[in-house]
Amino acid sequence: HLTDDAAYARRGAMLVRAWFLDPATRMNPHLRFAQSIPGVTEGRGIGIIDSRDLPRVLDAVALLRGSGAWTDADHTALAAWVRTFLDWLVTSENGKDEADEPNNHGVWYDAQVAPLALWGGDSALARRILTVDAPRRMEAQIAASGELPHETARTRPLHYSLFTIEPFQRLAEVGRHLGVDLWRHRTPSGGTLLAAMRFLAPHADPANPYPKPDVSP
Repeated sequence: HLTDDAAYARRGAMLVRAWFLDPATRMNPHLRFAQSIPGVTEGRGIGIIDSRDLPRVLDAVALLRGSGAWTDADHTALAAWVRTFLDWLVTSENGKDEADEPNNHGVWYDAQVAPLALWGGDSALARRILTVDAPRRMEAQIAASGELPHETARTRPLHYSLFTIEPFQRLAEVGRHLGVDLWRHRTPSGGTLLAAMRFLAPHADPANPYPKPDVSP
């Protein structure tokens, strides 16, 4: 996209086909076995967080469309994969378990479902996530001060606070495509995404470490 060099487009298209489309190599459109524990469980809902960057891959595919290396047939096939995966996320027991998680897992679940739904053509589902589920999670997660109490109570408070803000930011960016402004949304208790960012921003400076203990350096 940036260099206008077709070799990169051909390579990118090849990688996407190998992962999503080629019957010999593709990933099946589910995460049934994510974070399995042999002898205990074949897979867990919390494993869905491991595919949290999948929407970024789809953003990259959008940049391939005008290159000629990525065909309309490729795009139709990928859209079918996305819709099948999305259906699994929404209807499977593992998906439902992850949707019910009250901490960063639930936010990351929404941050996958909303862009996948928008990309796959289900704008109604994307809008529901952005107007109902995401605000509800913000109310549960972000205090009026900007603190994220669910995460600051953990053994890595700064890491998990940042790890929860990121999917909220991604949801806010998806919202811009549907006219939903989560960047400036204020919860009934007064919490906002911008307040959460301001709460943590001073601690980006190593000279101003986060005041709660952290098990990692």
